[in-house]
Amino acid sequence: MDSGASTANRSLSVAGVLIAFGIGSVFLLGAGRQNYPELHTILDTSITLITGLLALLLWDMGARIEQPLSKRLAIAFGATFVLEFLHVLVIVEWSGSLAFVMQLREFLRPATWPPAAHILAIGILAAIWSARRDRVGMPAFALFMAVVAVLLIAIFQRLPPYRPPGLLDITRPVLIVAPLLWAITCVLCWRLRATDRIFGPLALMGAVVLLGHVAMLYSQAPHDTEAMVAHLGKVAGRLVLLLSMMRMASSDMLERMRAEAQLARLNEELEVRVEERTAQLAASNLALESEILVRRHAEQKAQAQLARLSLLHQITRAIGERQDLNSIFQVVVRSLEDQLPVDFGCLCFHDAVDHVLTVECVGIKSGALAMELAMPERSRIDIDENGLSRCVMGQLVYEPDITRSSFPFPVRLARGGLRAMVLAPLQVESRVFGVLVAARKERDSFSSGECEFLRQLSEHVALAAHQAQLHGALQQAYEDLRQTQQAVMQQERLRALGQMASGIAHDINNALSPVSLYTQSLLEREPGLSARTRDYLETIQRAVEDVAHTVARMREFYRQREPQLTLMPVHLNQLVQQVVDLTRARWSDMPQLRGTVIALRTELAEQLPAISGIESEIREALINLIFNAVDAVPGGGTLMLRTKLAGGADRARPGAGRGR
Repeated sequence: MDSGASTANRSLSVAGVLIAFGIGSVFLLGAGRQNYPELHTILDTSITLITGLLALLLWDMGARIEQPLSKRLAIAFGATFVLEFLHVLVIVEWSGSLAFVMQLREFLRPATWPPAAHILAIGILAAIWSARRDRVGMPAFALFMAVVAVLLIAIFQRLPPYRPPGLLDITRPVLIVAPLLWAITCVLCWRLRATDRIFGPLALMGAVVLLGHVAMLYSQAPHDTEAMVAHLGKVAGRLVLLLSMMRMASSDMLERMRAEAQLARLNEELEVRVEERTAQLAASNLALESEILVRRHAEQKAQAQLARLSLLHQITRAIGERQDLNSIFQVVVRSLEDQLPVDFGCLCFHDAVDHVLTVECVGIKSGALAMELAMPERSRIDIDENGLSRCVMGQLVYEPDITRSSFPFPVRLARGGLRAMVLAPLQVESRVFGVLVAARKERDSFSSGECEFLRQLSEHVALAAHQAQLHGALQQAYEDLRQTQQAVMQQERLRALGQMASGIAHDINNALSPVSLYTQSLLEREPGLSARTRDYLETIQRAVEDVAHTVARMREFYRQREPQLTLMPVHLNQLVQQVVDLTRARWSDMPQLRGTVIALRTELAEQLPAISGIESEIREALINLIFNAVDAVPGGGTLMLRTKLAGGADRARPGAGRGR
């Protein structure tokens, strides 16, 4: 999905929230002045949870990008969360050990909602002022917000919450400052929207909250129609800010992905250019070598008569530079090990009197294998009738597979894991004074060119073999580096996704914890609840548990899932009733607002046996099935949920469909 589509989707989400706020407000106002105590509790709880979530998100964003403004805004939302949390505490019916909270209701109730209505706007303005001047640290700003909260509680505790209708029929003149503060906040944030992208959503939130606080001026009771419109405004404003922050996070991730893709394209282009340049250099080098060979061939023709003299000169200079044969032999063996290469190499002297070979020089890399073969320096080797005897007679001997030979010397080499062998005579004036031994661990591993190389050791061929070896090592190192870079990039993406999934799951669990705790506490400690209230609370508790299961599945991004799921007995009839209660708002209340009627009927088989499964996942599947069925009948209709035994088997099958 590109950036334009993502922005459009987020804009539609924000517009949907605003439209929902407008429709809800019109519906409430059109219904006349009524009291909504349950809706009041739900909206206050929602405001508290969303405010706390926004505080956490702003603090996390400020910590990640090291932006003081976001941290100060997080402190402002945190102070608002504390006041709204106190307000929620005093509006809930407590009993048992928490009954003392009820005694504080008359003291705290009028002194918690008005401060919460003012402190967020004050905090946003103070955060903008301190961030632009960078004069106030985080502890000092937090202390300032705490002092403001205490002062607001003290002030509104002394002010009367309601008065008879006065100027413009206002019944709550003590709240007249709140719309003014939010108007200033909205205008200031709108003017600063070009300096930071957070100001635009703050301005939009301020405009929605401003409308809600204007409606609150005409409220005559804590949970009358105007108060509910104000609460809806606070919920809608915070949802607008939350969706906008999600859009910013999505945009940041998309930009990062684009940057990585662009970097990958640049790397590919660079690799192509390097390959092209390498090919050009190789072609130039090949042309240069061809020219050198042509010139060398011409020179060889011109100096054909001087070739023997040049070879004699080279031998003479080598003898003059090295006074002993051992140093010459070391150069030869090292050249064999490094340039061919060979797995084993040595030089031996031939004793014509005793008819034996004496190991004179063993290569450094062949030392360990020489000890295993009992062929260290100064050891003696008997000359067999085949390979060694032919070599001391002046012939080049090549055995492609010495495991097929039955002579002592090839058998000795084969015991060390060697498979191919070359014996080259060291000959002076038709007299063989030594033997060069070279062997490898692979069969048929010596070519005819390599056998000729063992006779002459051309400097040019040695240099070419060394260059090929270096080139192979360089290619392997480059491939290893590329694979390592890809592995590191993949691990970084997974780690980022894991951290994001872990953070979202943690925040949602933190937000759901008080809802689950208070719901469970009401069910366990309030025996006087009505049956309808208890059904509502049980429905809320099941919904919270389903959300918790959904959050648990999000952990698959950063935690391996258990290999085996625990299956429990599930009673489908009871589960169907729960699903009906959970989806009632979608198939009953919401269609009625649009002027359509959707009826839901159930046909449940009696004495239906339990099935093995995961209750939350089956419940989620049925909820999604009902939602899809509701979407398929925009003009109204009948939905049927039916359970029955299929073919007499010990299992039940639920279904959802549309009747006619």
